[in-house]
Amino acid sequence: MTAKADTGYVPYDIDLEQAVLGATLRDNDLIDTASEVLGPEHFYDPLHARMFEMINYLRTEGSVTPKILYAVMKNDPGVKETGGLTYFEALHGAAPSLPPIKEYGRILKDLAARRQLIKLGEELIAAQADGPQWETTAALTDRAADMLGEIVDGTKAGERRRPTNSVDAMHTLAQKIEAHQAGTDVHGYLTGIQFIDQHVGRMLPGDLWFDGARPGMAKSQTATNIARNVAMQGMGVDYRCPEMTLDQLSARIACEVDYDRCEAERLEPMPYRDLIQLRAKPEFVERLIFARMRVCDWAQIDLFTASMVLEEIEADSRRRARKYPGHRLLIIDHLQLVTVRDLRRGANRTEEQTIITKRLKELAKELGWTILVLSQLSREIESRDDKRPRMPDFREGGSIEQDADVVLGQVRLIRYAGEKIKQAKNEEQKAVAEAEYDKLLGVLSIAVLKNRAGGDADYHDIFIDEKSSAIRNERGASVVLEAELPF
Repeated sequence: MTAKADTGYVPYDIDLEQAVLGATLRDNDLIDTASEVLGPEHFYDPLHARMFEMINYLRTEGSVTPKILYAVMKNDPGVKETGGLTYFEALHGAAPSLPPIKEYGRILKDLAARRQLIKLGEELIAAQADGPQWETTAALTDRAADMLGEIVDGTKAGERRRPTNSVDAMHTLAQKIEAHQAGTDVHGYLTGIQFIDQHVGRMLPGDLWFDGARPGMAKSQTATNIARNVAMQGMGVDYRCPEMTLDQLSARIACEVDYDRCEAERLEPMPYRDLIQLRAKPEFVERLIFARMRVCDWAQIDLFTASMVLEEIEADSRRRARKYPGHRLLIIDHLQLVTVRDLRRGANRTEEQTIITKRLKELAKELGWTILVLSQLSREIESRDDKRPRMPDFREGGSIEQDADVVLGQVRLIRYAGEKIKQAKNEEQKAVAEAEYDKLLGVLSIAVLKNRAGGDADYHDIFIDEKSSAIRNERGASVVLEAELPF
């Protein structure tokens, strides 16, 4: 059935809505079945929406009958207009026996989606006709894409806010555990960096990770290493970094992939700098092509170098979640490059980053992705004796301490050891500084500063090849053998 409205046709089916409500009043066992498909927002008639919501609420207290429903809703204006108890009893009496309640629900849900599509079209027309001039076409397009995605996916805000019974949540958790232990479903992926995997475990859907350090401390190398490792295990990766070119990002990944061969075949590591300067020897070009062939066998790593506006990241990620359903890793390199388009006037950078971190956490939960955000830490670290990042160093980054599930800190102390050599006042001091420098060559220290699911872990040394920038658990060794990865 359709009704002629001022702006066009509005699809709805009152008879079907009445059939669903009557069926749930006659057989309360159908309430749970209907709720698996329907929410109050799927009913066209506002009274029917309120009735369905109340029926679900009363179900938690016991049985639901027309008289009980009327007793709690008798002051509702819509109830008075329709005849009160007489209308409820009529729904109960006219309900079909053995109704295909799920099919009814799917039809009503589809009609609701059609109404939303009509509303979306009307809003877009209105926005073009008399909307605010400051809203750009790109912003309008992103907003429309988000709304369309919510209609397609059924991820409307109302559905996301609907509570889940703890019994149902525990049942779902038990099913996930059984599927994971049986090997029929992979729950989370290892970073491939053994120290992190031992203390944190897997990167799980909905997790928000941060990795913080001063500039020049190999954050991007750590991120590309993790991207390579999870792609080997079968998880797709979106890597967003406007500061680096596609040549730089792809060269980092290629060096990571190629380094696996170096120890086994006693090869010279591929020089990262020569690759991006386009001056690599023919031998390295051949190895670059071989690395490309290996990456083709893994899950996709997609590189993005456009500017990072939060609203664009959200809209694009939702589109990609529809295209690539399931667990995925989003890497943002780095937090300080992300901006908010709709930021209130007068807001400072800390407020902006608080908005960013909170919305990224919501995005991770909504999509079932893991989001890894790299963060540049303040210069205050440089002024103290201990140069290793600590949790308080993240306080200028918004609400990272509250929103993050895992926070990593990392440092290359060799950067500071080089300064000591320059500052040496005599040969003895210079010799001591040079010895310390040599000891720190190739060392990258990483700590788990926060782990919501477990304990923290202080700084531990892993290794970075100075020539290729490849990161490894042990000096000169591959991070992890493919045969050891959990598929």
